Amino acid sequence: GKTFRDYITQYMARESRDRISRFASLFGLDEALLREMTINKTTSNEFGRFDKLMSSLDTEKAGAYLSALEGKEIKGLQVKIKARKILTEFLSRGGYDIEIPEGWEI
Repeated sequence: GKTFRDYITQYMARESRDRISRFASLFGLDEALLREMTINKTTSNEFGRFDKLMSSLDTEKAGAYLSALEGKEIKGLQVKIKARKILTEFLSRGGYDIEIPEGWEI
């Protein structure tokens, strides 16, 4: 009983959920908060949401991902700086398919 448009809408919603889930998994972020901010395309720190999201960052996971992506070791403060930049872009664009390094599994 679904229309073609219903199928397209469901597919798009599923793809959006998957993008957010992958991003949260790669960076060890609070997925619920990331989902809320992505839907609203919020990059501001209104009510401290961005800071709260950044505080959920798992620097080990993010560092491993960024190191695999760039082909060199990324540590410490560089992880947070790069993750903040990527997260800001992800939020401002309402989510996108993030690059997965070859041989990397989520």
